[in-house]
Amino acid sequence: MKRSFFVIVLALVVVIPVFGQKPLRFGIRGGYDFLDQTLDKGIFNASNRTGYHVGLSLDADLPILPFGLNVSLLYTQQNIKNTDEYTFQKAYFLDVPVDLNYTIGVGGVGIVLSAGPYIRFNLDGGNINITDVENTYKAQTFQAGANFGVGVNLSSNFYVGVTYFTSLTDNYKETDPDFEEVFKRKPDRMALTGVYYF
Repeated sequence: MKRSFFVIVLALVVVIPVFGQKPLRFGIRGGYDFLDQTLDKGIFNASNRTGYHVGLSLDADLPILPFGLNVSLLYTQQNIKNTDEYTFQKAYFLDVPVDLNYTIGVGGVGIVLSAGPYIRFNLDGGNINITDVENTYKAQTFQAGANFGVGVNLSSNFYVGVTYFTSLTDNYKETDPDFEEVFKRKPDRMALTGVYYF
């Protein structure tokens, strides 16, 4: 937890000066998350795993236009339908994506390409219980990865887009040999998201 706190503080130290020098846009961000490759489909059918996210978003222009920087703080909930073989706990996360944005003006709208890292803190849940082996695999508290997105600024106050998240850390550890390779697979997810700027 101390390492996670240090990472957040370091990110804020780097980002806040940039926001302080450029015009800011502050908004409310929310959307729908859907997953299709969370774990090995041969064992877990993850195609029905969905969720939502809601939180705050800050944008700032960088000195070299048309580049910008976005930082969001999101509360995310994920669900999965349980089966006879396993039970998946509903999971709650705090996500902090930091993105470099590139905006292209096309036909009066701004097409936004974005990419950057994210960190994720598991607030509760996400554990998997496998009935046959009567064992519970606990989700890790700290996770991290990269995200890539494309969207449109429909106006000065509204953005809508799609973001792809790929994890770069192991979300489950200390698994037995039969399931070790399964849980080493990195979960990918995609989210439809919108931001309303004040």
